[in-house]
Amino acid sequence: MFVGREQHLRDLKRLMHKKCASLVACCGRRRIGKSTLIRPSLGRTSSAAKGLVETTSGDP
Repeated sequence: MFVGREQHLRDLKRLMHKKCASLVACCGRRRIGKSTLIRPSLGRTSSAAKGLVETTSGDP
């Protein structure tokens, strides 16, 4: 699925299983798969948490 993103996927999975709240910012150039990387990590998470994923262009 992802080439060279194994460490990023492990980090996201670890953060999703923490007992306390966390804020994760995924930044980078456009069209490199940030949202595609995050969505599978949400997996069976509640729909409320999935609603927190927001995509912005960064342009004013």
